[in-house]
Amino acid sequence: MLRNLDKGIPFALTITLLDGLVLARSIFNHSMNYRSVVVLGIATMVEDPRREIEALHLLSEHIFPPLGRVAFPEMKGS
Repeated sequence: MLRNLDKGIPFALTITLLDGLVLARSIFNHSMNYRSVVVLGIATMVEDPRREIEALHLLSEHIFPPLGRVAFPEMKGS
């Protein structure tokens, strides 16, 4: 699969975020509140090192902003 990455390979990414557990008196009636998403796309190799660093910076900045500033100090202006 990785040998053909330059041509692009289909992928699916599933993410689930658990918001809370709903507990009931009976063990058979418990439930969960959650959000989920499925992303479908074509994966390709990022050849340009600058684009790779920029993508990692944007991802870390979105997840936890202070981490992006510490891990990528050269990108403070972006």
